[in-house]
Amino acid sequence: MSGLIRFFRRISGDERGNTAIIFALSILPVILLVGAAVDLSGMHGKRSALQSALDAAALAAAKMPYNSSEADVIETATRFANANFDGEIQNLQVVRADDSITVTGESPADLMFLSGFGMDDRSVSTMSQATRGAHKVEVVMVLDNSGSMRGSKLTSLKRSARTLVDTLTSTEAKPGTTKIGLVPFTAAINVGPDNFNDTTLAAWLDKEARADQHTEIFDRNLNRFTALQQIGQQWGGCVETRPYPLDVNDTPPNNAVPETLFQIYFAPDEPDLQPGNYEPDDYYPNNYLDDWTGSKPEDPCAGLSGWALLLCRIYSADDDDDDQYDSQEPPWYDGGDYHNKASNRKKGQLYAPKYQKSEYEAHNGEGPNYGCLAKPIQPLTERFTEIRSAIEAMDASGNTNIHEGIAWGWRALSPTPPFTEGASYDDRETKKFLILLTDGANNITANEGSKNHNVSIYSPYGYARQENPRFLTNPDSTYEIRQEMDSRTAQTCENAKAAGITVFTIAFDVNDDDIEDLMEDCASGSNRYFLSPNPGDLEETFETIVNEITELRLSQ
Repeated sequence: MSGLIRFFRRISGDERGNTAIIFALSILPVILLVGAAVDLSGMHGKRSALQSALDAAALAAAKMPYNSSEADVIETATRFANANFDGEIQNLQVVRADDSITVTGESPADLMFLSGFGMDDRSVSTMSQATRGAHKVEVVMVLDNSGSMRGSKLTSLKRSARTLVDTLTSTEAKPGTTKIGLVPFTAAINVGPDNFNDTTLAAWLDKEARADQHTEIFDRNLNRFTALQQIGQQWGGCVETRPYPLDVNDTPPNNAVPETLFQIYFAPDEPDLQPGNYEPDDYYPNNYLDDWTGSKPEDPCAGLSGWALLLCRIYSADDDDDDQYDSQEPPWYDGGDYHNKASNRKKGQLYAPKYQKSEYEAHNGEGPNYGCLAKPIQPLTERFTEIRSAIEAMDASGNTNIHEGIAWGWRALSPTPPFTEGASYDDRETKKFLILLTDGANNITANEGSKNHNVSIYSPYGYARQENPRFLTNPDSTYEIRQEMDSRTAQTCENAKAAGITVFTIAFDVNDDDIEDLMEDCASGSNRYFLSPNPGDLEETFETIVNEITELRLSQ
């Protein structure tokens, strides 16, 4: 630039070519203005790049655990700033407060034209501040564990869920401000078999068979817990859906109102193929007791003879009906072809005494826990290692029940039983969040076009056809069952949101407009609905959700 000035001084004294001189003098301001514009544009671009680098540094430092040392916070901020800036950062400062991180820095301007005018030492400077919320948070993840989640989907889900837990727990403002719960769901929800022996928690289970739905699977009053003991089986921990509208609400269980209590999941023994053959078939997949010989009445005079037998028959009032104890025909038998006669199949399935007299034999997982495949719920807790272990234990199997998943996610956040770890809805210092993920539609299989009088497999709703039905529309197909489940899902979502719960939904690798619409409507606003087309996008989705939950944001 100084050489250019000397040149113009020299030609100014030359009287030759005055026109050229005048032109040269007039173009000088234009050159200076263009040069200044180039330098100023470069400064602006550099400042923008520095701002982005400091933003990344502030956010990274703000995500660090609350008990991180000052040196670790500074090191992290410095590392992220340098990694995101192509140049030298000078005078980098990191200031840590209770709920914010402030990062300042500057960088040489590297001027080309203006440096000749005493501006060669100019620099650009900026600052960034990341703030995180100071409120308490309760987060329940409601995660699809159905069979379609096998393989890379479940692997990606576990990784993303672990990252969410790690980020939430590391960014809490102080210890005790974060609780996390987990609801893995398939067709049924597992509340944990330990509740059977816990007198406090089990108060919300219908142990005394007081509600109508407790005995609807038998032809007489039989306690499900008693039936389990009679066949030597343990409760698997799953529960059934309460009657509508209790299944779309968070009405607390009340012993004075038996219908509000929860029923243990008990898949009944289904009809035999034929007398003496009680293996499962295509029509009745859950056959584990012998309806025929198992239904034979117990002879009160067995082992007696002579006068003792005669007196026993007289006093038992059975002297005219001796054959009933020798016959292989159960008292419910109507005659004819057992397996092809609907009345026989129905009566044989409902016959309660077989649970006492028939020997239990499961072939391929059949039994009263048939369909109870989900891992147990993990209630809200600050013991985050338990949540991480529960995430690792998740396994993909069975059908999909989004309705029950979100209903139990809501109950896990609720301050009322069955789970009471949630803060009061009136607690303004605590925010409640539910994250719902599924990779497909509601699905309970119907046995369409078969002679199965139940119409469907057993599920938390019972059968599609039974006394006291919990399906209100008498569905005849898998699609009709899905429609009713979708309706319950939508109602439960609306009720949970009305209770003050913020709902995030994720449609994971879904290609179904109906389920996408259902999930979007379920979310607390379209900005909280995410369509993640593949496992690679899932971690980014979870990160976006975590940032909103923690209110991690750039405040300056």
